Amino acid sequence: MAFATRVAKAVIAVAKSLESAAPPRHLTIYRTPVALLGPQIWAVTVVNESASLAVDLQVFVDAVDSEGHDLPGGAARSTQSIADVFARLSTGPWPDEHHPLLEPGGVLPTRQPVLLASRMDLVAAHNAVDFPRWLRPNQHASALYSLEPDASLRVRIQFEDEAGEVWSRTNDADPQRVSPASPSRRERRRSASAGE
Repeated sequence: MAFATRVAKAVIAVAKSLESAAPPRHLTIYRTPVALLGPQIWAVTVVNESASLAVDLQVFVDAVDSEGHDLPGGAARSTQSIADVFARLSTGPWPDEHHPLLEPGGVLPTRQPVLLASRMDLVAAHNAVDFPRWLRPNQHASALYSLEPDASLRVRIQFEDEAGEVWSRTNDADPQRVSPASPSRRERRRSASAGE
């Protein structure tokens, strides 16, 4: 009987360690050129593809050159006037199979969802003051950026998952754990989700 108890405890311990080592719920970063608004305008979109709330979201956007070196000032929030955005949206060809959202020769990854599917989505992304501090399951947030020629966007996010662990992710890289969940953080999260 003692052997069976030890085996059961060992199995539970292994299961818990695998659970805690599992990757966080998915927050995905998409970087999409928006040729409709200009050759150097890009949408940065963060999507919560998990079934739980992501909190304390922070989004950092900058630019790098082809060798990965920092380009200070290489990426900035789009400063097009709202009148210019509306003019381009009302007169330009709307993206479809004949007029894609991308520059000629650009390709969206097949796994990338269509996020900025309407003119209102683009206006909202243009007018966004900042990214929200939290994202509900299946929610996304976007903002438009102007990128210097020959530069690439580098987007880093940091967020807290449902277990209270803090994660960081840059572009398409795997998420990296920044810190484990602290008991106080976990309790605050439980209290907030219980509505206390």
